[in-house]
Amino acid sequence: LTLALALHSTIALASKSNVSSSTRKVIVVGGGPIGLASAILLANAPHFYDVDIYEQTPKEDLCNFNPAIAYMYNVNARGQRFTKKFQSLQDKLLRDGLAASDTSLVIADGDPTKTISIKKSPTMSKAESYWIPRHKMVNLLQEGIKEHNNSDDANCGKIEIHSGFTCEAVSPIGDDSSINVTLKDEKGRDQDVSGQLIVGADGVNSQVRECLKNGSSLFGEWKNFKSKKFAVKKWVSPSVGLKLKALQLPSGFSIEDSDGSPISLQNSCIASIRSIKANDINSIKIGCLPMTDDVTIRPGNVITRPNHKFWTINSGKEMKEYVLENLKRMPFDMISDEEWDRFAKQKGTTFPYCQYSPGLQASPENGNCGIVLLGDSAHSFPPDIGQGINAGLSDVVQFDKTLRSTEGNLGTKLRAYERIQGPETKALIRIARFGFPYQYDLPVPILKLRKKLWTANAATRLLLNKLSFSVIPKCMIMSTADHEVSYRKVARKADLTTTMLMTLLLSVVWKSFGKSICALVGM
Repeated sequence: LTLALALHSTIALASKSNVSSSTRKVIVVGGGPIGLASAILLANAPHFYDVDIYEQTPKEDLCNFNPAIAYMYNVNARGQRFTKKFQSLQDKLLRDGLAASDTSLVIADGDPTKTISIKKSPTMSKAESYWIPRHKMVNLLQEGIKEHNNSDDANCGKIEIHSGFTCEAVSPIGDDSSINVTLKDEKGRDQDVSGQLIVGADGVNSQVRECLKNGSSLFGEWKNFKSKKFAVKKWVSPSVGLKLKALQLPSGFSIEDSDGSPISLQNSCIASIRSIKANDINSIKIGCLPMTDDVTIRPGNVITRPNHKFWTINSGKEMKEYVLENLKRMPFDMISDEEWDRFAKQKGTTFPYCQYSPGLQASPENGNCGIVLLGDSAHSFPPDIGQGINAGLSDVVQFDKTLRSTEGNLGTKLRAYERIQGPETKALIRIARFGFPYQYDLPVPILKLRKKLWTANAATRLLLNKLSFSVIPKCMIMSTADHEVSYRKVARKADLTTTMLMTLLLSVVWKSFGKSICALVGM
């Protein structure tokens, strides 16, 4: 009897422990910068959640430089609203990042007889921003998590990172107190985990979002659940579908100026090395983004349309000949045959659609649990406007602010977040579609014409801004530089300016040709 009572007591205690851990636990799907940032905020005051992060990429790949991706972030004042919440994270950003004010712009014309242009990099904001490779950003945040877990504050939740797990399904648990996530590990074994809050931070092809979109039967008992709102809305911009791959170049390599003297391309410069065949639709150029001096490999990015001849070459020897034929200034003997072969066979990455999910959250009627989408799971776009990482971190900061400031249960707070951030997300995609899509200088006649029209439009708005003493806003890409202005306000002001310009244009046309038009209509 004593043994039976002891066993019953043990089972009851274990059951209580499991309920407690699941109802105060967050499951983050996606261990990139946005998933890690959300975990840090949710584990701290006043939330104090225990957080488990599940990431598909193996740890060694996530934390190391990947030449096939070579993502660079420019963390501006919007993104630093997150890092500045934790002084140690801000210090690490300053340690590992390169201040934009310390960079220069190098433009090497394809014609070797022309002098190479070296200027101070232009900036659109007075606030400092920092260039940092994606893997360094991940390492920085993981360092912050280790420090958090080692802190003396017993109230703070613990954060655990699990690599090599793919999200298979998300489903509610019977009493609507928590939500189940089915995962698959690297060996193909299924594992179920549960939490009160599920954070979908698993990127542009979010499985969490897909589960919600196809979850009308699973989540059908949740009042007001609408699976259709998680169907992504997509738009095409001039840069959607462009492809990128990176050639690994040695740090600080040199190119020849017009007089034959070598110019060292320091890591701190933004470099554009152009083709001698500038007007050939199959020409290429190499671009390098700034990095810190401790980096030994520097990605040289090639961006082209997907039907470019460049993508038909899969031999290292042929690729080397093709690039040498285009870029006469580059000393390509610094690149090994093995690297040429890797570069030729690399599939590259494709710029995504400008897209967003109208639905950002789901929760049952009792509000005891819920799911939220953050970062690329909620919105994604090509890298034209430099807002990817910053928009994602802004989501995290706004989510934290909403949880703090909204009264009520978790469901009430999630719905408040969707009401606040939904319009921001929609406006962000409008900015991405029209912000700065022609910067890649592709040698296609129609794109060249569109770029001239876009430049004329931007210049007109900038002139009107100066003449009106800033009453009329600058073009959208410039306006986003002000981190105190929301994306929604940027887009609204741009639309008002467009309406004003169109009205002015129609007035001029009517004044000039109104009588002739009336005469033609009368005939």
